[in-house]
Amino acid sequence: MSRNTRSAQEFFDQLSPFADIAYGPSINSPIDQDKDFSDPMDQIKQNFRTLLLTRSGEKLGDPEFGIGIQNYIFEMNTIETQSQINSRIRSQVSIYMSYITIREISLQRFENNENGLYIAITYYVPQINQQDQIVVDFPENR
Repeated sequence: MSRNTRSAQEFFDQLSPFADIAYGPSINSPIDQDKDFSDPMDQIKQNFRTLLLTRSGEKLGDPEFGIGIQNYIFEMNTIETQSQINSRIRSQVSIYMSYITIREISLQRFENNENGLYIAITYYVPQINQQDQIVVDFPENR
């Protein structure tokens, strides 16, 4: 293991203040709360999903936690709305997931559903030198 590489356990030991959001429900299977996250990037992605999908006021003890991305589904597709979404994501990540760096946020509407929302967020985790992307679409464009 190189000097800059950390084990998953070492990495998550540093994140202990965020342990209460570490095992949120899976977006694909909300009842699968016991999923084993042995890869740090899987756990980080799960934390990010939890932050994106939790509405402000839903988390007991921290009413400011959460982006509530689904609240923007029926908003008009304007520059102001896209700016609000972008700002909310960046603000919440800086507070609750400061161990990641957002590289890009892409917001789009579906051609066949004007109320749909597609968001792709590319982020980087400097502590483990990895990049990933999280994609959320409401409703699912299938």
